[in-house]
Amino acid sequence: MHLSAVVEIRLVTVSREIGSLGSAIAERVATALAWNLVDRRLVYALAQRLGVTLEEAAARDERVSGLAERIAATLSVALPEFVLGPTPLRPSDRHYKEITERILSRAVEAGPSVIVGHASQTLFADRADALHVRVHAPFTVRVGRVQERLGLDPEAAAAHVKQVDSDRATYIKHHYGRDWRDSGLYHLQINTGFFTTEHAAALILQCIR
Repeated sequence: MHLSAVVEIRLVTVSREIGSLGSAIAERVATALAWNLVDRRLVYALAQRLGVTLEEAAARDERVSGLAERIAATLSVALPEFVLGPTPLRPSDRHYKEITERILSRAVEAGPSVIVGHASQTLFADRADALHVRVHAPFTVRVGRVQERLGLDPEAAAAHVKQVDSDRATYIKHHYGRDWRDSGLYHLQINTGFFTTEHAAALILQCIR
């Protein structure tokens, strides 16, 4: 018996390691179901809502500011005379999180959705009509994919993979107190070191239909 025999699934969240092809799988699922897809396009909505550049929104997406950034932001508000240069108010990590949650919630309210990342597996953990999926792959496989996609050398690709993994894990731990690798957060985990994107999408669709 699959989930859809118990409850009608109207939301799929896809947590993905970088280089695992999770975004491509999510897009396949959304297309097959004719559902709304919320992925990196969320960055455009964040930039618009927060009044920041697209570059800044992308840099802060699924990431917690470093200590130096947080101190500088605090000083620019509390002690602007000690900060060199212009001191516009910058949205805090909390603001990014709150706006992200609003955008995601409204997307789900608008109709059946597939959401990629953004801690959606924790934000919507209590929804009975949600299917939470984690897409992963062996580290070396992911490094190879990132190396090819970004044109990096092996060392730089490995460092990039580690950094993005760390940023996403820290984001969820900081804001929601959860470990993003906790199997209890997911109904289905897929290793794309073994499954193709087509087969992975088919597994998800089988859980829904």
